[in-house]
Amino acid sequence: MSTTSETGLPAWYDPAKVIMDLDVAALMATGEHPLERVREAVARCAPGEIVALNSGFRPEPLLEVFTKAGMQVWCGLEGGLYRTCICKAG
Repeated sequence: MSTTSETGLPAWYDPAKVIMDLDVAALMATGEHPLERVREAVARCAPGEIVALNSGFRPEPLLEVFTKAGMQVWCGLEGGLYRTCICKAG
């Protein structure tokens, strides 16, 4: 199930389960596309663990890729940045 809303955190979100927090702007500044890095991080997740990312834009391609892959996905605006959380289903 995926949620891509602008308000409120999803019920499945637990900050203690965030195993990686990525800064998309920093990755892109070095010329690295974040999709591969996020894929690698999610692949290392145990079911229920979360990869989070912060970006100055809503990362629609990432949301689509991980939603189609059956992950729980949430994206919301927090403090002027988009916070995206991807939870490996289990």
